[in-house]
Amino acid sequence: FINFKIVKHDFVSLDEKNHKLILFVDKGEQYFFKKIKIPKFKNLLKEKEFCLEVKKNNIFKPPFNSEIIQLQRKKLVSYLQKKGFLFSYVKPRFVTEANQIDVHWDVEQSDKPVLFGKTILQGKPRLPLKNVLRELCYKEGDIWSQEKLQESVANLRDLGVFESIYLYPFCISKNEEVKD
Repeated sequence: FINFKIVKHDFVSLDEKNHKLILFVDKGEQYFFKKIKIPKFKNLLKEKEFCLEVKKNNIFKPPFNSEIIQLQRKKLVSYLQKKGFLFSYVKPRFVTEANQIDVHWDVEQSDKPVLFGKTILQGKPRLPLKNVLRELCYKEGDIWSQEKLQESVANLRDLGVFESIYLYPFCISKNEEVKD
């Protein structure tokens, strides 16, 4: 019910300290999903979060539900992040006709995914560099992943040879100019 309105409200005194709020609502017409569209990522339409239910030979369109929209957005953002697009704009646009809603997902992303760069070791480790690099779960050029970063930190801590471990991005790539 997307046209839900509070028509009237009343406060009823139960005693000196307690009151009851009574709301009179007009829930409006119930809307149903008609179509989900993701122009840039049609392959995702096969995922369960984007499928409309089917019963026997007749197509059953589920009622519009904002929780479904939230799940779809979460799935899209997660999909893009796994592809290295960490800072994407994902927003639904609703097109209504009669009591049916088409959901069009507008997605804007950067031209290139975020990748792991060169790993720089500072200080004087007691292990050769190749042994340290072997504990990393990523390589230069891999798509950036929080999970790979966390696993790498855990692996390095497990070695027990470092006083402290910090993994952080160096923001300027080779292709960008350094400005004063």
